[in-house]
Amino acid sequence: MRPAACEDVEAIREIERAADERFREIGLGFVADGEPTSYEAVSASVDRGTTWVEVGDDGVPVAFALADVVDGRAHLEQLSVLPSHAGRGIGAALVDTVERWARTNEHDVLTLTTFADVPWNAPYFHPRPRVVMAKSLR
Repeated sequence: MRPAACEDVEAIREIERAADERFREIGLGFVADGEPTSYEAVSASVDRGTTWVEVGDDGVPVAFALADVVDGRAHLEQLSVLPSHAGRGIGAALVDTVERWARTNEHDVLTLTTFADVPWNAPYFHPRPRVVMAKSLR
């Protein structure tokens, strides 16, 4: 795992696009139909040092986490793993990296928004201490 570099930006967007395709399997195709995080937003996060990637044996990114500070709190904006690399603990390791960044930067809270009932999300977030602010926005 390493901090993302400017040459990773397009790969990061492709990882997000590929990972979002899995939402079709559970009736949330609208997620896959959306655009990935913009090139500009990913680039800005990379420049701030708040994006990390896990790379495969070939050195090409296979997963990423993108964080920011929102309303004075550390926030995990996006976490995506290529489906071909899912289930290996990569996402959990990226969350741990974001948590370390948050602590290092004196944030006592890390926020995120997610679909809690999505099968691949639950293993990352359920064992972690959390406060649920809203079960559903619908």
